[in-house]
Amino acid sequence: MIKIINKWRQYLKEEKEISSKDELKKHLEANPTDSLPTKINIENPKGTMRSFKNTEKKELPFDYGEWSQLKNPADGDPWDLIIAPGSSKTSQNLKPVGHVEYADGSGNDKIIVSDGGNISDEDKEVISNFFSELENAPFKEPQWY
Repeated sequence: MIKIINKWRQYLKEEKEISSKDELKKHLEANPTDSLPTKINIENPKGTMRSFKNTEKKELPFDYGEWSQLKNPADGDPWDLIIAPGSSKTSQNLKPVGHVEYADGSGNDKIIVSDGGNISDEDKEVISNFFSELENAPFKEPQWY
C-alpha cells in the first residue's frame, strides 16, 4: 500500500525516479524538454561558493543545479547537473556530455550538460581541474561521452 501511495505522490509531483546515469542519459535524449530552463533549478550559479561532502567551499566555475522532477534513488534527491562553463543556463538545448562520480561509489553523480551536446576542451579542463583540486578529492576524474 505504501508503494502505491508513494508512486501516486510521484505522479502528482511529476517526479520520475531514474535509477542510473545511463537511464538518465536515455531519458534526456528521448525527452529533451526536461532540460529546458523551466525544468531545471540552478542552486549555485557560476561564481558562487559551494562545498561537496567534506570539502571546503570553493568558487564554482560553472552553474550547478538539479533536474527537480528527476529523482536519483541513490540519495532520494533530484539528479544533480553541471552546466559547462561555455554554455548558458538559459539554453533551450542542454544535452549530457559527461559525468563526475564520487570516489566512494555513492551514486550521487553529477551529470555534465552543454548547449547542443558540444563541449570545448577548455570547458573539460576547467571542470576536471575544479574537481581534482578539491581538498580530500572525493571525486573520480570526469568521464566524457
